[in-house]
Amino acid sequence: MSRPPVFPVEDKIRVVLSVLSGEMTIAEAGGDVTTSDSHPPNGLHIRLYAFVVLNDFIPLVPVATLLFADTGLGAGAVSSLFLLLTAAALVLEVPAGAWADMASRRQLLALGALLRCGTWCCGRSRRRTRTS
Repeated sequence: MSRPPVFPVEDKIRVVLSVLSGEMTIAEAGGDVTTSDSHPPNGLHIRLYAFVVLNDFIPLVPVATLLFADTGLGAGAVSSLFLLLTAAALVLEVPAGAWADMASRRQLLALGALLRCGTWCCGRSRRRTRTS
């Protein structure tokens, strides 16, 4: 039993593409979209959708491959790392989806941002201890 979407998918795509192309700002997009239950979204909704869409909008594979190659890893080791990443994503997608159906979106977005910040800080602290 999943929640019905607040915005129709077509509207989400239209808003994100128009903001990315510069046709409108995020604030303007907040007044342009209407929800399925006729409540206009506030700016927070639009910012959260922009965060979710743009959060992982980086060319991870090419950049990570270059970084791994810089550290001396061969093609087989880099491929193995990406295989582990893909396998973990496949195994964890279903439980994460079930958890998302039970928890609030705002809490999950906040938890994801905190986890990402924590892993980044942990990586930075390890890098500093190795270089000093």
